[in-house]
This record gives sequence, structure tokens and C-alpha cells, in this order.
Amino acid sequence: MLILLCAVFNTVWGEDVTMTYTFTAKNWTATCNESDANWTSGKEGAGFSNNGVQVTKTVTGANATSPVEFINVKKVVITYNTNKSAGAGSFGVIVGNNPEETSDAGYPGSGDGREGYYTSEITYSTPQSGTVKLTVNCTTNSLYVVSIAITAEGTSEVTLKNPEFKFTPDNLTVTIGKDFTEPELSYAEGFDGKVTYSIEPAGVATIDANTGELANLAVGTATVTASSEKTATFAAGKASYPLTVKEAPAPVTDAIWAEDWQTSVAGAKVEDVENAAATYTGDDGAYVKIYTNNNDATNLELLVPKSSRGVNFQADIDLKGESGNLDLTFTSNQKLNVTSSTTEVQIVAGAVEDNAYTYTVVVPSGTQKLNLTFAATSKDNNARLDNLKLVKSENQNPPVVEKKDPELAFDPTSLTVTMGDTFKEPVLTNKGDGTVTYSISPDGVATIDASTGKLSNLAEGTATVTAKSSETANYKEGTATYTLTVKKQTQNTEPFQETFDQIEGEGGNDDQFANISNSAMTSEDPTDETWTTLDRAYKAKQCAKFGTGSADGKMTTRAIGISGDGGLTFRAAGWGSGSNTLIVTVEGATLEGASKITLSNGEWKNYTLGLKNGNGNVTVTFTGKRGFIDDIMVKSGAVIIKDDPELAFTPDNLEVELGETFTE
Repeated sequence: MLILLCAVFNTVWGEDVTMTYTFTAKNWTATCNESDANWTSGKEGAGFSNNGVQVTKTVTGANATSPVEFINVKKVVITYNTNKSAGAGSFGVIVGNNPEETSDAGYPGSGDGREGYYTSEITYSTPQSGTVKLTVNCTTNSLYVVSIAITAEGTSEVTLKNPEFKFTPDNLTVTIGKDFTEPELSYAEGFDGKVTYSIEPAGVATIDANTGELANLAVGTATVTASSEKTATFAAGKASYPLTVKEAPAPVTDAIWAEDWQTSVAGAKVEDVENAAATYTGDDGAYVKIYTNNNDATNLELLVPKSSRGVNFQADIDLKGESGNLDLTFTSNQKLNVTSSTTEVQIVAGAVEDNAYTYTVVVPSGTQKLNLTFAATSKDNNARLDNLKLVKSENQNPPVVEKKDPELAFDPTSLTVTMGDTFKEPVLTNKGDGTVTYSISPDGVATIDASTGKLSNLAEGTATVTAKSSETANYKEGTATYTLTVKKQTQNTEPFQETFDQIEGEGGNDDQFANISNSAMTSEDPTDETWTTLDRAYKAKQCAKFGTGSADGKMTTRAIGISGDGGLTFRAAGWGSGSNTLIVTVEGATLEGASKITLSNGEWKNYTLGLKNGNGNVTVTFTGKRGFIDDIMVKSGAVIIKDDPELAFTPDNLEVELGETFTE
């Protein structure tokens, strides 16, 4: 029975096994059953390719010996391929001290010899025992030995598993005096060996040989190694990690400012905490106040509310004459935004280790008080702040800072203005802290306030408005622009003429002035002109009805291009009964004539009014209750205002009998 796999076994009788060794590199390194099973090299190959062991004519005779002895070898199968030019040669196999057996090697086809894998086989009619030595003889170009499969009744040794030693993490850096945890060693499932730990050089630390625990640290670097001897099941194992030990920072003996909240009590306002070196500001105790750490009344810390509260903690610190580079350290359960309102102070974020934060605060010479502001960055979780300390830095070299982009931007990025219209300048977004100045080019299109960006004195044309923020300690110089287009006021020089001839309804021109029903007139109706306001305006017979018995109607024309003098004419009639008036108002010109007209009930009359000093954008509004209007015309040029003579007979009838005297 032939078993075509590589397995772990002791010497076996009566049952054949096949062990396949795959050469994984340029040399005789091999694997079997996913474990290392390297052959002993007698002569290396050419080493030019990773496609198995390469043997060329110049290194013909390359050979290696198996790592184990075999019992009664019956067959050896060598898998190989060749180079593009089709290599050739032979394989020699010696089992134990027996004579060498050979088999030919070469590319059996034509063309590219790399296109497939080929086999060369040696079969033993009389089984032989011992180690297997393979020799590769190359006569043409190159041969590549990929694997060798040996079929035998057994071996004299056990094929051992890889213990797969591994440290996680794969390195360790320790500061003297700080807590640390050694990397954890993992190994293959079922590993049954004894692990021994060692360190080299020994002067950096002592190590427990059984547990790997480090002690007695000294500044320096070393390599920690875990190793094991070979067992009945596993090969020897080994793994290492580099250890770096750093010196502890010098103890701070004279802090400019320190705060651990231990002089306060839980629930106290931060404003009430006394500190000889600083005064504190929060939000009057609503959120910024002292809390206990894990309900330990002796371990206090400051709660800084989540960013969604919009509240922060501020400390105003007496610098005691110190300036230059100062080291700020504190602990917090989250990253905080640390800023300062003190002029020209620069804050540079430094190291973060667990919940311990370090910043460099650069203070100009002569500064007496330093403001520091601490704000949470999480919108969902409060920050806990403790162990604040500000000291003179040992390093007074200017910190290397990559300045931020202020990200200046206008929204929107263009503005079109018609002269005479109201407008709003685009909004500038600025994430920096530099001074912003505004300019315009060319300057003839408008005047701009350099501080606010407000525009005035507009003239027709196109210009570019630029906002520039100055460079600061924390931010680069920034610029943003938008395009300004100024247009002249559009003037309609056409006269205004409205006949309402396409409006169909009841009343007015059909001599009906009461007891009628009208539907509302809208901007969609087919009028001759454009009306900007049609409020309680109704469709009548080729005219318009305005207002109701209880509410005024209102009709406003489009802008009419009357520059200078002009005139307004129209016809109007009142409702069949009641007191009905019409008020005429004008924007953009002065109205001459009666602006309030008493309408004749059920009777049309003509009206003429004058317009003086028109500005080119004149609008006319008609307002009144229950009346009719038609044939409205506005035109340029002087007009003669005709007042209604209001002719009337009194009494309005006369009856005479023949022969009597009478008065007309």
C-alpha cells in the first residue's frame, strides 16, 4: 500500500510511506509536511533563481544529503524543470553505502523549457537503506530541482513539528521607573517543550529564565531570547525581541504651576479651587467641576465637558518671570485641544504615552501671565483632567512646527450686483488666528473696507476681491478670493400700457357694477403688461376689478423706465353703491395731481396724473375697495393734469306745468 503524503512517523514495517521534500530557496533548504527539513549540502547550486535549486554546467555535481535515514528505499522521484533554452543532464542517487543509480534529466519537448514540471524516476528492485544523497549533473544550460519524493518502508527518525515561537509585540521600549509588560510568547498548539529565557548583553536587565520577567533595568539595548530543546514531537524552537531601556526623566523640583486638585473637594466649582500660581475659569460650576476618580474621595480630577457643551477650562498662570520653552504635562482620558489667548504664545503638541500628554509652550520674553485653555475633543464623552504641571524646559531650541493651513474660503466664490440693489458680501471662513485684510483689484469697480471686507461706491465692471490672513506662530499665511461683477441698473424705456383686452369676466365694460361674481387675477393671466403685485385683483369684462367690500385690493406695475418727467392716464369706475375710493402711489418719481380719487358709482371716468423727476425705475400702485380700472398708460414727457370739473345740476330734475313760472 502506497501513502502519497508526508507525515510524522516512527519506523514502520509492512506499509510503504512517501516523504516529499520541497526545495523552497536557492539552496538546499527544504520543507516536508509544512516543517523545516533541510538537506545537508555537499555542493551548492548556482543560486540565481528561487525556482528550486538551480544547477548549471559551471556548478555541475551540486549535491545534498537527506536529513533522515530511510529503511528499504524502493523508489526516488525527482521533480524538476529547465530554463528557457531547455537544459539537460542526469540525476545520481546514492542510498547509504550502496552504488549510485542514475537517471536522465532533460526537456522532453521543444520550445520554452520553463512551461512545465518534469520527473525523473529511479526504482530499486532490491530495496536499500540509509540516507539519500542526490547529485545533479548538468551538461546543457540549467536544471532546477523542485522536489524529491522518497518511497520507503520507514525512517529511522521522527519528523519533528515546528514549535512556531513568536513574541507579541516584537519589541519593547521601557523607561526606568515606569510600568511595563513583557511581550507575550506564543507557540504551536500541543507544544510540549520547556522554554528558557535569556538576555544578551546581561547588563541591561536580569531575566527570569523560566518566566521571561525582566528586572534590574539599566539604560541600554539588548536582545531577549526564548528557546527550547528538541522533543519527541517538536523541533528546537527560538524567538527573540529587541529591548530598549531609556533613562527616567529628571525629577521636577521647581514647577511654575502644578495642579492635582487634591486641595479641593468633590463637586466644587473649578473657580473656587485655590492655587497660589493661577486662577481658574470654567462655567460657574454647571459642568466644569471637581469629580472623584472611581469614587475614590482621595483621588480627585477635573471634569471638562464634552465638546457639544461648548464649555472649556481656563487657567491664568503667573509665570514668575519665566519665558522661552516651557514643558506642559497632564493626564487625560482623551486628547484635548490646548490653546492660549496670550499674545504670540505658541503651543506644540509632543509625546503621548497612554493617557499622559506633553506639550511645549513657547512664551515670549517679558510675558507676565499665561492663559491656557483646555477643551474636550469628543462630542459624546466628557474629559477627565489631572496632574497638570508647567516647568522650564531643558531644551530651549525652537520647536520644529509644521504650521497649519488656515483654510481661508469664501462662500459663495462669486457675487453679481446690480447697481442700486441691496446685496450681501460672501462669507469668509477662517480656521487660523492671523489678522485678515481685504483688497480689491481693480479698485475702480468698488471701494472695500480693508478690515471688514464691506463694499461701497460700486461702478460697472468686474474685479477680484482678496482676503489675506497673516502668518502666525501656528498658521501659515492664507488667501481666498471671489469674483465681483457689477452691472448697471436695467432700465425699461418702453412705456407702460395695459388694456386688459384679453381678460374675460363680469363687470365694468359690460355696464354691470354690482351683483357680479369674479375670479382672482394672477400673474399667469394674459395681461398686456407685467404686474409685480396682484392682491385681491379680479377678472372683469376686459378690465380689472380691485378690492372687496371689506378689504383693499392692490395692483403694482413693473419697473417703468421713466427718467425725468412723465404722465399717468387711466379710466376708473366705482362699485354700484357705497363710498369707493382709489389711492395712487408712486415709487421712483414724484406724483403730481390728486393721489386719492373718489370714484363715481357705476360710471367710468378718465384721469391724468403727472410724474416728476423719474429715476428710471418707476413703479405705480393702485389701492382701493370695490372699483374697476382700465386703459392704464405711463409714458415719458410732460402732461397737462386735467382736474374733473365735477359738473352737476341741482336739483338733478325739473318738472314744469304750462303757464307757471320756473327756475332751471
